[in-house]
Amino acid sequence: MNIDQDIKQYMNYNIIQRGLFIGAFISDLHFPVNNIEPIQQYKILSEQFLDKIVLMPKLDMVGILGDIFDHKVLASSDAVLYASMFIGRLVDICRQKNTTLLILQGTLSHDANQLKLFYHYMDDPNIVDVRIVTSLKFEIIKGCRILCIPELYNLDNNVYLHYLYGSGFYDLAVMHGTFKGAVYGNNSGQSRLFTIDDFNNCRGPIISGHVHKPNCYNDYFYYCGSPYAWGFDDDHNKGFILLSYNLDTRLHYVDWENIKSFKYKTIHIDDIKNNDPQYMIAYIDRIKQEQGIDFIRIIFGNINKTERLILSNNYRDNKYVKLQFPETEDQIHAKQRASEQNDEYKQYWFLTDNKLSDEEKFCMYVNLLKNDETYITVDELKQILYGEL
Repeated sequence: MNIDQDIKQYMNYNIIQRGLFIGAFISDLHFPVNNIEPIQQYKILSEQFLDKIVLMPKLDMVGILGDIFDHKVLASSDAVLYASMFIGRLVDICRQKNTTLLILQGTLSHDANQLKLFYHYMDDPNIVDVRIVTSLKFEIIKGCRILCIPELYNLDNNVYLHYLYGSGFYDLAVMHGTFKGAVYGNNSGQSRLFTIDDFNNCRGPIISGHVHKPNCYNDYFYYCGSPYAWGFDDDHNKGFILLSYNLDTRLHYVDWENIKSFKYKTIHIDDIKNNDPQYMIAYIDRIKQEQGIDFIRIIFGNINKTERLILSNNYRDNKYVKLQFPETEDQIHAKQRASEQNDEYKQYWFLTDNKLSDEEKFCMYVNLLKNDETYITVDELKQILYGEL
């Protein structure tokens, strides 16, 4: 549908009362996640996302806002198997409830063009309405005009401006990307950094994937977060968003639904000099079981070599227990030597610069050795080598 037709259809929808729009939004599934088996990911999503939305009396749209996959995977892998099972069951739910499923392309290094695995669901829109969005565009779903922004790279800003400002008002925006203030340093790489002013033409909320911590910015920009934790520093709440949005009054309500997945905990032990390693092993195992900890990290203070060796050997093949010991003197010295070597090599940066000619590199090297920037110039070298003036 081109933009002119889209706007005409949207204007026709505005003539009538459109009522309440209900949507469910989830993002950053990341099949497969480190330390979590894909079957576990599927079980969490099936029991705590799919089993909830199937009970909703009204559901106009389900949005997966990027990063179904974590990286490029083999078609024969468990990641593809269980991701496909998840999408397959979700499609069945959408078919039963007359719900539109919108899948947004996420980060290139994650989704890696693998959304093609689900293109066949778009073959017959009369059976189920599945839309996979890999380019900047508008979609009209149940009378709601939605601006869809997948994560794109090096796209001319004029293209963004055309959709953000030059294509009329819209009800809702869904995206996968970086919002200013949401990520430390506002690092968006080759994609665009968005601000709330970019969405002045949006009459309702903006819901996004990409940042794994759920939050709300400037009252209208929402991050879904991710549905499960997979690291010791990933200790914030996990879940998905339910949106209730009155398309006539413009009032909306966002309900964040919690998903329970894995419990990570870090424990600091400063001094175990007087404790038997077997006692420490029993202590770690006991608190892990009693507190329902899935993944535990123990950071030690003082510990001798024998205790360290016994503990390391005991948990060597246990992915649920991570031991972090203080650095030994040998490790500290090795880091210092590596740092000194790096500092020494930095002065030779020009040797790997492809923009410099061999003559320029030679002169810079000689001048560095002589500690004299003008000891020899490129022109002088060419005069010696080629007789050039």
